[in-house]
Amino acid sequence: MPKSNSDRIKFVTEDTLSNSFTELLDKEFKRKSTPESRSIFCPSSMTECDRRLMYRVYDLKSDIPSHCFKYESTQVSIKDRWLHYFDVFRGIKILEENYRVADGYLNMNGIIDAVISFDDSPVAAKIYGLDNTNFEKIKEKGAFKKHVVDMILNLWMSDINDGILIYENKNNQDYVVLHVTPYQPIVESMKKKCLDLLQYKMQGLIPQRCYDNNDSKECKVCEYKTKCWKKEDS
Repeated sequence: MPKSNSDRIKFVTEDTLSNSFTELLDKEFKRKSTPESRSIFCPSSMTECDRRLMYRVYDLKSDIPSHCFKYESTQVSIKDRWLHYFDVFRGIKILEENYRVADGYLNMNGIIDAVISFDDSPVAAKIYGLDNTNFEKIKEKGAFKKHVVDMILNLWMSDINDGILIYENKNNQDYVVLHVTPYQPIVESMKKKCLDLLQYKMQGLIPQRCYDNNDSKECKVCEYKTKCWKKEDS
């Protein structure tokens, strides 16, 4: 039988202190889920539509936060655990953690979770935690396109020839490791995309929509869906 309010422990309460602390947490989660700047292109988002990227560059108001601090913090804890594995496992040596790479001409800034030494060669590693559904997709079909493009761009900016994508199932810690190598056609395609977007920025313009209607898979999850499909923004 559930206890009534009168049965609660007297010295454990929701009062002014706990409510004020909760209010601060809510405020900070919201603040940390709001990007400080979108003036730099990020390799991990380069597969998204041009219009969505430009809305971020202009830092326009979105329907929802473009990223979730709570989710990213969960990913950080998974990455930290894998960095610990690399640190204690024989045959692997960590050369760099959270290695930042950039290309000033394209205004692009990326990050590699770890650069490790394996078989006497540097390897760029990126680590992702997935739910059961997405983990099964990886096992069946291979890496997600956005992760491959992200890695290829980071390899190009870092002059590293080998990358690995580590996917962990967050439910049972099963994992898959996939090897990524440089692929210049993708680099050239993304370079052109950046230059085209920078030209739009110089002119103060927004690219045309990439889709015929707002029922596309990307539109459904886009933080700028309402803004994008207003008639005046055609």
